[in-house]
Amino acid sequence: MKRVIFLIPLFISFCTNFAVNHEVVFGHGFGATRNHGLVYGNINMFPNCNVTVFDFPDSPARAENRGRCNSAVTSLGQENENTVFEQHYNELLGRVRDYNSKRSKSSTIGDEKKIIVGGVSRGAMNALSSNFEDVNGIFAESPAATVQDIVDLKCKQFGFGWVPFLSKAIHRFIVPRILGQYNPQGPHPVNRVDQISSDVPVFIAYTTQDKLIPASSSVKLAQRLVSSGHNNVYLWGTNSGLHSNILSGRDGRNYQTIFHAFLRQCTGEPGNASQNHEAGDRMLAESRQTSIEDLVRLRSRLEGSERYWKRNLVVFSTCLAFLGLVASRFIR
Repeated sequence: MKRVIFLIPLFISFCTNFAVNHEVVFGHGFGATRNHGLVYGNINMFPNCNVTVFDFPDSPARAENRGRCNSAVTSLGQENENTVFEQHYNELLGRVRDYNSKRSKSSTIGDEKKIIVGGVSRGAMNALSSNFEDVNGIFAESPAATVQDIVDLKCKQFGFGWVPFLSKAIHRFIVPRILGQYNPQGPHPVNRVDQISSDVPVFIAYTTQDKLIPASSSVKLAQRLVSSGHNNVYLWGTNSGLHSNILSGRDGRNYQTIFHAFLRQCTGEPGNASQNHEAGDRMLAESRQTSIEDLVRLRSRLEGSERYWKRNLVVFSTCLAFLGLVASRFIR
């Protein structure tokens, strides 16, 4: 009997300090499905977290899309996609509030559940564009500040970056025909990040090997956040790993380490004194952005590497030679 009485305080202490599982709402990329988020969960990107995944309207996993990406309902971070993201977040928020309310009234009082939202590529654009009440943190891997940035990069990659107004014409007239719900005149992430509360931590990751979304566009978002008074903006970049595959690159382990530190900050979890945690906390502190001037210089340097000078020069010279040949025949 005495042993039982002795164990009671230990049991109460265990219940009091029992760690809760925090919540993550994950938005997948264009052409992917909700499994995109499950992959991140399976490789332990979100330790001690429950991961909520869902399908955007264009997802091939939706029955009405019959296994294909339905670009007719794609908006890349605009209204119809934001609505779906917010709906899943609000449903989870209601359950978390109920849980925290019951926990605060029970004898097992402890830290409350926190909610972090984010995504990759298109999902990241939505995470920065949507309205999430009481969110505790936002992460965005390879987000584009505007779709125009993506079009500009593709024109340069094909060697036509020198053609006046070509990328703007493509963005204005062709992109809406491909992406049925996209409005070129509508809001873009860079125009909507101001609605994020200034004290909410925001983590942005990019890779210079990204051939779809320019790294400078992700930096542009961090620049806009800092310039609008956000206090906890973290920007981490790597020179390895392709689009949506940073974790598979050489710096994948570092990405995981710094992101775990970001999660600990969002949730208030102290973690332990392991060497890995200390490294992550140090990397996170170094990635915090407070200087707009530093971001401007970084963005300018990245934009310089995204111009594809040689490719554009070759295409320009080829076009010029072809026009000269045609003109010479007409002159004869």
